[in-house]
Amino acid sequence: MTLSARKGSMRISLTLLCIIGCGLGWVRTTASAQAPVAASQICAPAMLDVSALPSPPTFTYGGHIFVFEVQNISPAACSLQSPQVVLEPPSNTNNQPFYAAWRSSDPGFKTESQPQVLEPGAWAHILLVWTSRAGPELSCDQYSGLRLRFAPHPEWEDEALTEVRHLWIRACGPLGVTGYRMGKYDGSPVPQSWMDWYGPDGLHGLTFASPVPSREIATNSPLLLLSAQTKRTMLGDRVFSLKLNFPRQAEDGCAFSQLRKRESDGSTIISIQQCDDVALGKTPEPLAVPPHHDPGVMGLYMGMGNLELSPKYAGPLKYDVTAPVGRSTGQDVALRYARTQVELVARDPTHPKQAAILDPIQACSPSQLHIVALPPAISTPLKTLRAYDATNISQQACSLAGVPRTRGLDDKGDYQHALPPPVCPNCDNDLFAARPNGRIDIKPGETAHLLAGATGSGNRYCSSTPKIELSLDREASPAEPLNTRPLPADIANSATVPFEAHDCVSIDISAWRQGPYDGDPLNLHRTKLTQTSEAAPEAPIPTECDKPELLANGRPRMIEGTHDPEYGLSMVKREFVRDEPIALYLWINNSSNGDLNLGMRAEPAYFKAGGFVIYDAYGHRVLNKSQVALDKQCKATPSGVFPMPACTACVQPAPFPAHTCKNYSVILSLGYELPPGEYILSTRDPGDVGSCPRESNRPFQPNPLTDISFEVLQP
Repeated sequence: MTLSARKGSMRISLTLLCIIGCGLGWVRTTASAQAPVAASQICAPAMLDVSALPSPPTFTYGGHIFVFEVQNISPAACSLQSPQVVLEPPSNTNNQPFYAAWRSSDPGFKTESQPQVLEPGAWAHILLVWTSRAGPELSCDQYSGLRLRFAPHPEWEDEALTEVRHLWIRACGPLGVTGYRMGKYDGSPVPQSWMDWYGPDGLHGLTFASPVPSREIATNSPLLLLSAQTKRTMLGDRVFSLKLNFPRQAEDGCAFSQLRKRESDGSTIISIQQCDDVALGKTPEPLAVPPHHDPGVMGLYMGMGNLELSPKYAGPLKYDVTAPVGRSTGQDVALRYARTQVELVARDPTHPKQAAILDPIQACSPSQLHIVALPPAISTPLKTLRAYDATNISQQACSLAGVPRTRGLDDKGDYQHALPPPVCPNCDNDLFAARPNGRIDIKPGETAHLLAGATGSGNRYCSSTPKIELSLDREASPAEPLNTRPLPADIANSATVPFEAHDCVSIDISAWRQGPYDGDPLNLHRTKLTQTSEAAPEAPIPTECDKPELLANGRPRMIEGTHDPEYGLSMVKREFVRDEPIALYLWINNSSNGDLNLGMRAEPAYFKAGGFVIYDAYGHRVLNKSQVALDKQCKATPSGVFPMPACTACVQPAPFPAHTCKNYSVILSLGYELPPGEYILSTRDPGDVGSCPRESNRPFQPNPLTDISFEVLQP
């Protein structure tokens, strides 16, 4: 049906649209398909910052407007597709369709109904309109909130979205959703076609209370302050909270109007606090202050109660509060609003795994180690840093791997009944730098060490932790039991050491590091295994490869000894976050005057150049997934001959032209399990082809000219 269809036919069309769409859990808010915008990517949720404007209470009788404002916070322009809105709980009544079709008489029809290009830093807004006023013949539907999607396909259920809670919609007739209107909201008109749905004079005398434009919301008001006890929070921290300082007389019994959370992937939750519109200073007596509360101070517990606003993803995290802070003076008395925010980083408490390495030695047991707690490097009421040296006192070499599971004990040796925040494993913090995560081989008499720290805050109850339990069981669960004694299995696989700290805000534990503690918690004097010397010369780039479009994939490290053609490797990035794709680029260069036949392999650098080998931070060779599987098969049925990989890309390529250089991407994380840690990619042949089980008689020797170092970080 076209947009110029008659009103009665439009009602039927929209009703059918709701019946079909609501049954599937979604409704498109445009009546026609939209053509893609050239030279512009579709706006992903992570590129957008979505907020809502404060509105009068939604249960007020009459017309209602709710406004979303969208800003492109990315460095690239993107295309805004048609918004998709789902009301909660979903409606399936025949008389409650979305009204999302425009008519040519509507303001902004030509732009609203088409994709909009949003430049970096630019704004757009969306209007949702409904009325709670209607005749008795028209039933009204009630909703508690809504969800707004930006994905172009409704079947992308996992795509980040914006959720509005406690909006309290009572819609008597269709709910109108406009398209994107460019710029910030500044009194945008209600679509006339939505008004016409009710017929001539159907909404006679209906008025709409306009939302407060964002330009009128103060962002640095001294009356409103949102603060956190630390710069980070941990996923799964049930007692994570923020503190809000607010003017008590802004609204009777309400500290704020909106509380918003935005996560790193763009997921946004806006929680509306419905408050009566009460005149300031008109209360007959001072508002009551509950016991043990400070006037004008509220604790917002994100993981407790019914807020449910604790973070779900690691990465940058932002909370903000919009609240009334007074009333304007003059003839038009209206609420004045302010907005305050706090930016944090959400950390993942999951302990980093270990990369599969060649011939790992047995893990150290508590009986093999003598662990000494060194005097505290920092010891204040709210900040503690301690180092622990572990020496192998046995006659056998053993290994310590990664970050040990850590649990707090009280003076009686019981687990702490007060649940502190989860321990942050090898995370960035102000007390010490992260240690390389890997397996450390400790020969008899050798030592390794780790660091543990706690940072407290005077704004929160702190529990004393006199001891901690360091588990050497690599498969131990980090789950914290309640007030119970450690189980026998935990005691047998753990070491108890003094800690003497307050654990009220953050606890950090480092990975084991080779050697005794050197008094350098920030690693200021340490040279990484994967760090090449700044004075080392860089090999020249072949003339054929020295082109901007090729160098965009990194500076090539040409493999020594290869020629006709010459092979090389490069990486654009050197730091990756766990589970992020790790891209390596394979280079092929033909500097000769004739075409070359590269053979039967589609990726010849693996085979003609001997391939590449990855080592961890301590020089252990890291095995890829196929090597791990073949080694298991080989050890189960030794044959004396190591099975060669099957040819999976045996095609006859076209001759490689003379004076040509190309590069191709390979995702290392598809072939390797690379948990957080430091790695170095070497181009030398490990010398183990043909052995079963696999053996390597060539230890790692750094070569700054050809080696490529990279790091995988703990989120």
